[in-house]
Amino acid sequence: MNIAEYAEMYKLESFYWWFVARRRLLDSLVSAIAHEFKRPAILDVGCGTGINFSVLGKHGDTFSCDASEEGLRFSKGRGID
Repeated sequence: MNIAEYAEMYKLESFYWWFVARRRLLDSLVSAIAHEFKRPAILDVGCGTGINFSVLGKHGDTFSCDASEEGLRFSKGRGID
């Protein structure tokens, strides 16, 4: 993905309906599974700009990775190591 696409996603993900609805769905799905574990380890493969960390992190110890250095730079901008 090119850096302009990452920049656009980073700008829109916090409020645009598609991204908000997708995070709500993710929260619902992970919540249904995560309660079965004391504190699960969650791996977000292909984290992109890292917006899903905000949802996944409340369900367990979350680790994010991406093959794209550009995506990881945006994730770090959200405070994700």
